Amino acid sequence: MFSITTQQIEAFLIIAKYMNLSNAAETLYISQPALSKTLQRLEDRIGVRLFFRSNQGLSLTKEGAYLYEVLEPLYASLNDAINEVRSLSKQPARRLRFTHTSVYDVAEIFSEAKDRIHQFAREYPDIELTESLGEYRDVRAALEYGHTDIAIVYDFVLDRIKNIAYKRITQFPLYLAMSTRHPLAQSDTAPPAEMVEDETFYRVSYLDDEASRLAYEDECRQSGFCPKNFVFLPNMQTLFHVLREMRGMSLCTKFTHFGGDDEIKYYPLPPLRDKKYIVAAWRPDRLTAEARLFLKMLPGEEHCCSKDSRLPAAFG
Repeated sequence: MFSITTQQIEAFLIIAKYMNLSNAAETLYISQPALSKTLQRLEDRIGVRLFFRSNQGLSLTKEGAYLYEVLEPLYASLNDAINEVRSLSKQPARRLRFTHTSVYDVAEIFSEAKDRIHQFAREYPDIELTESLGEYRDVRAALEYGHTDIAIVYDFVLDRIKNIAYKRITQFPLYLAMSTRHPLAQSDTAPPAEMVEDETFYRVSYLDDEASRLAYEDECRQSGFCPKNFVFLPNMQTLFHVLREMRGMSLCTKFTHFGGDDEIKYYPLPPLRDKKYIVAAWRPDRLTAEARLFLKMLPGEEHCCSKDSRLPAAFG
């Protein structure tokens, strides 16, 4: 529509990354004058200036900053897709790709899923298994864009994803988590609700912040808490850091290798109205023969997420 080339987009992204034409040109293996012309052509095609140029160097304009924020993840996904296509000819004829949440190796509630995958590997040694871990948004993207065959995740990760099917593997409980050094962590029983309402409650966001806040409020309410302040974090590592630093609390599952009982205190909570599950999820329109074999090993019925469905939200 604007006669923009991928070369121009790549040049813009690299320049925005380094904020230095010389470094960007070296990365792209082209001369600095050639890179400047490529950038100028892009700005001419779009009709706006993307960088401020001064004696101090380069800086993004408001329009440039917005374009970088939008194009950078899209360009990364495009490269991933191209690399995936290139690798297909090198892959064995039979392959099964799994994607797991980043806490897959630090929570015992995933042991049943791991056992199923190990069983599958023993029964089908001719099928190559690939497994990757990512944050909640990464797993959602892998499902939505078909970058995985099966995702082993918490059921809430599927919230508001269209045309996804899943099977339940393991039910999991929630805990009130805080630093073992927190003043409210000195008792063997969970502190009364009124004592935690002024605490900041943290969680890892998987939707936009407003949707995440409403979901988290509902969970806390079901657990008997009504916190006044919620903060959303990019990943689980950050969550455990703020808990260790006694900055607040969280409703989450119990982790055994991510700080452990010596740093994080877990108080079990009564079951929520909506039971929570670890699930195997997939896109029915991209279900491979290998994935079908794995799903046959899982007990229970298949569930589908319609475009208007909203799964019960959870956290952990």
